Amino acid sequence: MPRDVGVRLQARQARSVATFERILEAAGALFDEVGVDATTMEAIADRAGVSIGSVYRFFENKNALKATLSARWTARIREVLDPEHADDATVGTAEDVADGTAGDATAGTATGEGLEPGPARPGRREPDPVDADPTADIDVSVDHFITALRRVLGEMPGARGLLATEMREPLGETNAWTDYLQRYIARHAPDLPPERRTIAAHTYQTITSAIILAAVNAGPALDRHLDEVRTVLAGYTRELARESAAVRSHRDGTASGAKA
Repeated sequence: MPRDVGVRLQARQARSVATFERILEAAGALFDEVGVDATTMEAIADRAGVSIGSVYRFFENKNALKATLSARWTARIREVLDPEHADDATVGTAEDVADGTAGDATAGTATGEGLEPGPARPGRREPDPVDADPTADIDVSVDHFITALRRVLGEMPGARGLLATEMREPLGETNAWTDYLQRYIARHAPDLPPERRTIAAHTYQTITSAIILAAVNAGPALDRHLDEVRTVLAGYTRELARESAAVRSHRDGTASGAKA
């Protein structure tokens, strides 16, 4: 069993593991119900049906417990979106997720493994990158991302509460999520200058963070808010693709004029 981050004593015996998991499940449920800030160690112990000493046996404080659940959330979203790289060291910890919805956990393939394209599949003819339509797989990649996000938010206790807390944190100037978004933008808008891609990546983070925060706080209206996230991601990506096409057209026209 892999070691959990933030744990002062790793559970090894079956009974100890069961208690440990019960504590995490109770903490996650409370994070979702009342929020991370309002949750106390005493409330976690009460919900789990264990003594407060049992909670402190595994976790020094609530921040340590939060780090454990955040690391599991990061690993799970990575596993769902990018199963081939789920065990990579780049999965990161709670801080990676806090800087942008899921940290670098969202890398994958546009054909069904997250937002970013993966390697060519055997037997499949990949289009010439010069002639390929950069907007062709936008809906597929965005739909997969939203479906995976909805799945993890629904199946992991604490995922909503953690994401709501992390979305309120200031966005970092540089982080794995920003780098990942720039690669995603480069695929669909390959002719945008690097500085424009950087601005676009930060715009993605700012807008989608606000909408995802509304989604995780929406309760039964979660699906409707996630549909808004889908619309924003797909629409902004198409706008960047059009801008990129205009840059390319201008460049090609200038080059043709120079040759004439």
